[in-house]
Amino acid sequence: MTSVTTDMIIDSSYDTFDLKFNIDTSNQQYEQGFHFDKEAVKKASAEIKGRLRQNGYKGLVNDNYYKGVGAPVESNWSLDHKLQAANLNWSVDTSILRYGDKLQFFDTNNQAVYRSDTGTLFSVTSDTWTPFQNVDVVNAFDEFCNSAGIEMERLGHLREGRLVFASAVVNESWAVMDTDDIIAARLLLTNSHEYGKGLTAKLNAIRLVCCNGITRKVSIGQRSISHTNGFSKAAVQAILESSKQNFVDLGLLIDKFAQTQVNNREAREILVETLGDRNEEGNLVQYDDQNRLVQSSFTAFANHTSIGAHYETSRGTAWELLNCVTEQINHHSRSAGETHMNSMWNGGKARIESKMVNALALAYVSPSRNKQAQTVGVSAF
Repeated sequence: MTSVTTDMIIDSSYDTFDLKFNIDTSNQQYEQGFHFDKEAVKKASAEIKGRLRQNGYKGLVNDNYYKGVGAPVESNWSLDHKLQAANLNWSVDTSILRYGDKLQFFDTNNQAVYRSDTGTLFSVTSDTWTPFQNVDVVNAFDEFCNSAGIEMERLGHLREGRLVFASAVVNESWAVMDTDDIIAARLLLTNSHEYGKGLTAKLNAIRLVCCNGITRKVSIGQRSISHTNGFSKAAVQAILESSKQNFVDLGLLIDKFAQTQVNNREAREILVETLGDRNEEGNLVQYDDQNRLVQSSFTAFANHTSIGAHYETSRGTAWELLNCVTEQINHHSRSAGETHMNSMWNGGKARIESKMVNALALAYVSPSRNKQAQTVGVSAF
C-alpha cells in the first residue's frame, strides 16, 4: 500500500483549512493502480495543519495578504540581503532648501529630506535634524525581533519610501469557536522618514480562509519604543505581551460575534447607520442610494457569498457581517499596492474596520462585556 507523506504538499496551496475527505471505502483503488488509505490521509492532514500552525501559517499569509507589497525575508539573511530583497537599498539624503523661479533663494535654517535614488521629497525639516537610514531602521527591526523571540516575515516600504515596515510572526493563532476558521497574528513595526514620526507597533489579525486583515493598535502605556538608543528588554516584552493580549481580547470578541445570529433587516440597518452616506441635512440616505461598500457588503451577507461563509461560525452571524465588510475593503477595493496597504494599516480602511467592530460590539455583546468590547474596538487604530 502506498503511504501518504506530507512532503508532497505545499503549504501555500491550501485556500482553506476545511480539510475533510469524503471517501466511501477506506481502500478505494484508483485507476493509477494504488490504494487510497483514509487513515493515512487523515494523519497527513493533521500533520499539515500542525506544521502550518508551528510556522505561523507563513506561506498562506505571505502569498495572499500583503498584495505584493514588500518582500518575504528570512531571519538568517544578512542585513544587506534583506535591504536588497525589500528594495530598501537606498539612502535618505538632505540638501539646502532652495526656492524661487530660478532657485535663487535658499534657507540655511531648513533642509529638504529626500530619497536618494528617485529624488522623492519626504519632508522639510530644520537643519539640525538627522534622518535615520534604512540600514539603521532594519537593523533596529532585527534587534527588536531577536529580543522578542519572533521571526520577521515581510519587509518593505509604503508611500514611496516614506514609511518602512516589517511584519513579524507572533506565534499565536485563534480557532474561532474551536473550528477550522483560523486567525493568525502578526506584529507590524513601522518607522517613518518624516520629521516628528517615529517607530510604531500594531497587531494584524489575519483570517486565513480569506486573508482578511484587522489592524489593532498595540498599547504600550508610558514605555518608550524609540530606537535612538536601542531597545530595552522590558519595552520589547511589554509590546509583545500587549499584542498577545490584544489578540486574545479580539479572539474572544470574535467568538461572541460567531455565536450571534443577525437577520437581514438588522444587517442592513447596522451597515447603513455605521458606514452609510448622509445628505446635506445630515440624515442618512435611503439604502438604494447608499455607497458601494454598504450595498456590496449587504448583498454578500444576504446571499452568503463572502469567502468563508460556509463555516458554521460565519453563516448568518455578526462574524459573517464583519467579514463581508472586511472582504470588500481588503479584496474588492479600487486602490492597490502600497496605497491599499497603507490605508489598511494606517488610514481610512483601518478606520472602517474599527467602526464596524465597535458597532457590532455595541449592538450584540452582552452588557457585562460591553466595557471590554468597547476597549478592544477603540484601540483598533
